[in-house]
Parts: sequence; structure tokens; C-alpha cells
Amino acid sequence: MNNNEAEMNEGLSTQSKIKRLPMSVPLHMMTYRHHNLTQPEHSHIFFELGYLREGSIIHSFSGKSAYAEEGDYFIIDIGDFHSYKSSKTDDCIVMQNCLFFPTVIDNSLRNCGSFKEMISSYPLNIEWDMLKENPTSTVFHDETGEIGVLLNMLQAESNARDCHSQILKGLLSTILIKTMKKIAATDLNSSDRITNVILKYAAEHYSEDNILTLLSHEIHYSLPYLSSVFKKETGVSFKEHIQKLRIDAACRLLISSNYKIYYISSLVGYKSETQFHKTFMELTGTTPKKYREKMRNMNNF
Repeated sequence: MNNNEAEMNEGLSTQSKIKRLPMSVPLHMMTYRHHNLTQPEHSHIFFELGYLREGSIIHSFSGKSAYAEEGDYFIIDIGDFHSYKSSKTDDCIVMQNCLFFPTVIDNSLRNCGSFKEMISSYPLNIEWDMLKENPTSTVFHDETGEIGVLLNMLQAESNARDCHSQILKGLLSTILIKTMKKIAATDLNSSDRITNVILKYAAEHYSEDNILTLLSHEIHYSLPYLSSVFKKETGVSFKEHIQKLRIDAACRLLISSNYKIYYISSLVGYKSETQFHKTFMELTGTTPKKYREKMRNMNNF
């Protein structure tokens, strides 16, 4: 029996432990054993993933009740009320809980207020409309036991003295992505989805260097593979796409600002003003100066 189980058996309720979870701790896990479990209705300011290790429960959430047994698990959204109780008298329940704030996935998610917002954002980038069911109103079944193994690894790492945040991020992200694949209308690893991830990342980082290389490190795909998928799906190379994004941004700045042309070229990602002029001419057929004059004359007219 681990320390968390011992604490629960000594009479410390799940709810009282949950209330003590500070926002400074992005993830907390515990496994507890209970007879005749009754967890009254409650909500959290964080996400909860509950995995049933032994026994069976009636879980009430999202306005409905569902039966869950060994190997089933569920995800509770921030602010959602839920409750559960043993489905049989004197049934022994062993529940593993993962309580986490979105910052365990990425610090940029610190203001995230819902599960939908979290999984739709970078770095998970899962399109909500691709899911056939709402994941926070679903009871999932761990057919292969893979999720249970990952949760045990996550709990062991979270309890380790030398716990590493990147390992927590990797394990939890894997659990969430594999869970979303269970209810996805299409393959989350399909080439069109990967292309959408690349397009979104490029739109947010077009002025930076080594964009596709950085993305490949973030989503754990090789650079050649991402380049190949993007070219196949869009018909243009990633470099060509970035050049277009940069010149489009430069055109907007030429019209809307009085910035010097050399400054605009640096803002949109060019280290060389000469290269900026060359690319601008190739894509627009004119120089930045003439483009600005033409567009302003048209607006004045």
C-alpha cells in the first residue's frame, strides 16, 4: 500500500485532500481504497481524470448518470459538478485520481478555463469539431490497459523526489491524445490534421527563424516528414508559404503604418533588406515603396 492509500484508509476524505491542492502545484495524483464509497456532488478549479482500478460505481456528471467499472475512466472539466458512489453494497473501490492544472501541459495555458480550450490550443492542437463526443461527458474504457500503465508512470514520476516537469507533460499529453483518439471522427495523426497544425503554427511564428524545425521538436515529428506532408497537402513548400505570410504582413504594415521599409522587413522576419526587396518583387510585381504609394493613392481616391 502506498502513502496515498494509507492516508485515505486513515479516514482522510478525497474531497478534503482535493481542497488542499494549491495552484502552485500543477499536478497531483493519488490512489485510494474505499468501501461503500459515496462522493457527494462537487466541482473543482482544475481538471480531474479518474481511473477505476477495482470495483464499480455510478458516476453522475453533465446531467446524467453512467455505470463505470474496472478499467473505465472519465475526465471532469473545470467548474463541472459531479458525484459518484459504489454501485454495490460493501463493494471495495480503488480509484486513481489525477488532478491537474493546464500549466502542466504548457505555461501558455495558464489562463485556460475549459478542457475544450486546453486541448484545442498549442501544443495539443486537437480540433474539437473532430470529436464525435464531448470528452468531459463520456466514460472511456481502457481496452488494452495502456492508459492505466501511463497513469502509473505519471503517478510514480509525480511522487519522485527528482520529478521532471517535461516527463509529466509528456505522459499527460500522451494520455489525453490517446483518449481523444478514441472518440475522434478521423485519425488525429492524419496528414490533413498535421498540415493544419503546421499552418496554425506558421501563422503565429512566421517572423521567427527555423520555424518548422522548432515545430518538429514540439510535436515530435521529423523535419523531413513535416516538409513532405506540407508540400503534398498544400502544393507549395513550407519556405514558399512562410515567404507569402511575411510579404502579406509587410503589405499590411506598408498600408497601415509609417514605419521605414527596412524596419518593416525586420518586423516580418527578414535579416536582409535586400532579400526582402527581392522576395517582395517576386510576389507582388512591384517594390515596397511603389506598393505603399499605390495603395495610399487608391485609399485617398
